[in-house]
Amino acid sequence: MKSKKTVTTLVATILFTSTILLFEVRTTNAQFQYIYYDREAFFIDNSLLGARASGLAYTQVSDPYSLDGIHSNPAAFLFSDNRTTVSTNLYYSSFHNIVAENITAVLHRNPRNLIVAGFTLQHEGPSSSSSRHIEPEIPVQFRQYEGSIHYARKVGSNISAGGSLYGSYGTTDLHEEWAFYTKFGILYAPAPAVSYGLTYTGSFGIEAGNMGSFLTYRYRIPAQEVDSPENGVDENSGSETLKDGRSYTLLSREGMPDRLEIGATLRFPSYTDHPNFKISFANEKIFDHPGMIYRAGFEYFSFTPLILRGGYFYSPIKSGLRTGFGLNLGWMTIDYSFSNKDIGIQGNTHQVGISINFTSAN
Repeated sequence: MKSKKTVTTLVATILFTSTILLFEVRTTNAQFQYIYYDREAFFIDNSLLGARASGLAYTQVSDPYSLDGIHSNPAAFLFSDNRTTVSTNLYYSSFHNIVAENITAVLHRNPRNLIVAGFTLQHEGPSSSSSRHIEPEIPVQFRQYEGSIHYARKVGSNISAGGSLYGSYGTTDLHEEWAFYTKFGILYAPAPAVSYGLTYTGSFGIEAGNMGSFLTYRYRIPAQEVDSPENGVDENSGSETLKDGRSYTLLSREGMPDRLEIGATLRFPSYTDHPNFKISFANEKIFDHPGMIYRAGFEYFSFTPLILRGGYFYSPIKSGLRTGFGLNLGWMTIDYSFSNKDIGIQGNTHQVGISINFTSAN
């Protein structure tokens, strides 16, 4: 009976992933490229933070294993037997010379409810480094503070729902901006060996104030490269220039496009025990833009503390492999990942994460 149920689950997963792969992929338009692939602009989505998530190509929408997954799907972690209390991550882009530091912590947890809070600081990297893609090399200067609150609740024996609210405050030499957006997620786990996830990110039709937006940054450029310094703004470069000839990083608030993501995760033997192997698929649709983002990731738990990870993503604008590993020390897990491409930012990126279970430590 158990074997029959397992086969049924596998068939359902194959049909599910086959269905979501049938969406049409076409070349993206200019607006999509501006938001997600601008050589002189960048943004970091909080769902992209997490060394484990990065090593799996961000396929955590249906994976309840790690606390960091709360940023991919707020409903996911409630189903996990992983009792991580706090997780920290460091994100570094050598291409842009920017750093993001994140901490995510469980505030309240019981069998049916979960409350998690997160905080992220983004800023320029070491002062001795510069952005390497513009000649002459120039530093970017900014600070962004972002807080988030997440709530999840079990609404059945095998389904949970959750929501997240993100608020960001960014500042540069001349600018400051606020931005807010929301995320809603569902996790469905019909059997221990499989789970499905769905998330929606956007404003849910709420257009009050800065709701449904995110912050982007563009590099400052030398004043002599500005075509019209007298008007204060070079529309081609996106950099403001003061009358004394100094140039500054431009901060702007962009409308957050509505995004729908679905995914499936298979485990062997199951998530209730320590799995030996895990594979996940996820597809994301950005509304009002043609094409989709496709992701796949795998995770192998060896008989030693070492965990191996790999992933691949494809989008209309770029694609790439991701690699990573983890060290499971029982009460603490250390993760690392490397990638040379990303959706919102170019160049090599490194992520290091530490997750701690204080209950086990005690």
